[in-house]
Amino acid sequence: MVALVSLAYDATAAINFVYSSSSLACTGTATFSRYTFGYLNYMYRTCPSGYPYFTKTTNLCYDTCPSNYWVKTVTNLCMPCSYSCLTCSSDTVCLTCDSSTHRTLSSGACSCSAGYYDSGVALCSSCMASCTTCSSATTCSSCSATNHRTLSAGLCQCSSGYYDNGAACDACLVAGCTTCTAPSACTGCDSALHFVLNGAGCDCTTGYYASGSSCLSCSQVIPGCSACSGPGSCDTCDSASNFVSSGSGCDCISAHYLSSGSCLPCPSGCLTCTGSFTCTSCDSSSNYVQSGGQCDCLSGYYESTPGTCTLCPGIVGCVQCSGPATCSSCDSAQHFEVSSGSCSCSRGYYPSGSNCLSCAASIPACTECTSSTSCSDCLLPSTLAGSICTCTTGFFPSSTTGCEACALYISGCASCDSSTNCLSCDAGANYNPAGGPSCTCKSGYYLDTICKPCMTGCLACSSAAVCTSADIANHFILSGTTTVCDTGYLLVAGSCKSCGLYLPGCTDCSSTTFCSACMTVVTGVLSVSGNTC
Repeated sequence: MVALVSLAYDATAAINFVYSSSSLACTGTATFSRYTFGYLNYMYRTCPSGYPYFTKTTNLCYDTCPSNYWVKTVTNLCMPCSYSCLTCSSDTVCLTCDSSTHRTLSSGACSCSAGYYDSGVALCSSCMASCTTCSSATTCSSCSATNHRTLSAGLCQCSSGYYDNGAACDACLVAGCTTCTAPSACTGCDSALHFVLNGAGCDCTTGYYASGSSCLSCSQVIPGCSACSGPGSCDTCDSASNFVSSGSGCDCISAHYLSSGSCLPCPSGCLTCTGSFTCTSCDSSSNYVQSGGQCDCLSGYYESTPGTCTLCPGIVGCVQCSGPATCSSCDSAQHFEVSSGSCSCSRGYYPSGSNCLSCAASIPACTECTSSTSCSDCLLPSTLAGSICTCTTGFFPSSTTGCEACALYISGCASCDSSTNCLSCDAGANYNPAGGPSCTCKSGYYLDTICKPCMTGCLACSSAAVCTSADIANHFILSGTTTVCDTGYLLVAGSCKSCGLYLPGCTDCSSTTFCSACMTVVTGVLSVSGNTC
């Protein structure tokens, strides 16, 4: 058989030629610089009927392919299976595995069983005894937790608290031990559980005590304890956290209180306290005094820094300040009050040196003033007149109360200059307007606290039932101490009306329809006829 072995031609030329094996001539449009043909050896095989399958490894024909082979149907060749398969359907798919080689079928592959690894031959090689699975003779890929081993850098090391006795992992018998070379020979302790190596054993670290196989915190059972030998006795207290030794336990230092296992500072000025808002004693040497559950600076001092009370500066009238130039409380007993961080005199008082003096003591009835001679507001019923206070009409000056009402001393007095001299009386209240030591009721009225009207037809009376002078001009006369209408008149709507207005010729009547006497005329006498004349 002849075949083209090699050729060389222009890179831009197209390959277009025909080779004749009989003449060994090559024709075409391409210009070749070189081409080479050679003879090839080949073998032609045929299998007899009934034995269609051929295998190159034996050069024999078979009716069925041998074990560990599979049929390549295109060429009827018997192809060898993978070294890992017992039988297969292709070069990549195993059908069965040889258990004697420590292989098991999984997803068309014969994988090495646990404890073995694939070394490239049919028989799986054993892993190291410490491995559960491995990828080589020296590399573990998984370990047995039940055998107390964990994977580390391709090796199955004994887990924390176990040591390798050459065949298995045995437990370290020392409490808190994480690594050991023998049951009682510890080489490393569990710091996370507060153990520390001491010789071949493990002790609890400072601040913890042994309880069975555990280290428990001293401060959990004795607040503030930094070192102890047991739950009932503290050896050292945590001074950095403000604790101090007290018997077998720890207490907070002065000016601190215990809260959730910690010593917290008391409020400023406290020597002792039970909480952040409850002082039980105060630092008097620093000018603090107890006020309820707190410590405040003494009167006249302010807290310049926490724990320090400083004397207030010279602000007149100031008894408590919040800063060097800010007064927060003034001496109210001396009539001072806070005003814009300072102290000023209260209303009704004016400044005089370091004192507040009463306006009313200098200017009667004055309620606000700037000095002893200048008033700006007066106590009613006084009114401001210039810079002093004067009494309004109906009042007179009083040295004790400023102004007093005239009517309190002289009933009915409208204006007066003293409690005994009325200048004018209240005509609107039925008093005679003329003044004097007293006020009298006008005609037709009598005094009963106020002026009250006399009975009808009375010009003067001493009481509501005693008339002393009747209104004769309007036909009233006295009848004992009361008033009645004169003969020939009848009381109608508060006035005496003539009987003749209702009954002609009648000179006396008891009603507008009943006449009891008739008048005399020149020609004779009218007589009563029935009720008329």
